[in-house]
Amino acid sequence: MPAANSNFSQIPKDGDVQNHEDALEDTRHGTVDVDMVDFQSVEFLFEEGTKFCKVFLERRGGCAKPLVLEWKTENINMSKDQYMQQQGKVEMKPKQTHAFLAIKAIDNSLWNASALQHVHLEVPKNYADVAVLGELRTTTIALVNEDRFPSGVDEKVAENKEKSNRYTAIMLW
Repeated sequence: MPAANSNFSQIPKDGDVQNHEDALEDTRHGTVDVDMVDFQSVEFLFEEGTKFCKVFLERRGGCAKPLVLEWKTENINMSKDQYMQQQGKVEMKPKQTHAFLAIKAIDNSLWNASALQHVHLEVPKNYADVAVLGELRTTTIALVNEDRFPSGVDEKVAENKEKSNRYTAIMLW
């Protein structure tokens, strides 16, 4: 690799971890014309009834060239009727530093744990001289459940708690 104060950086190649890390480091210090793209958050939370989940990206660097990124989802713990494999592209114009993906969310009427899916970013090979991915190249979408727990158990627990509080209050007097 050239000296640290050089304005030259080698673009990362597939499987070339050292060069990829060097390119990321150079991008952080503004010593190359290659931009760095990340998701803005490790996790994005949405209520289950949300129609589309907006997942935000950030691009740092000179942003001098147009950029196209590819993305795809991966199921973590969602039921088959709630998860839909999605993928697409997002285009960023020169000087554009922020963008978002709109990922369709499918609601179900059953109680279930929070539904999780990953979203992965990728820079197509023909844009490898424009941008590299930072450490947040994968994010998580969490759909927080809003359905009632089955069999009214949640209502019975609340009722028993209320009775317990009244009984405790009487005992203290």
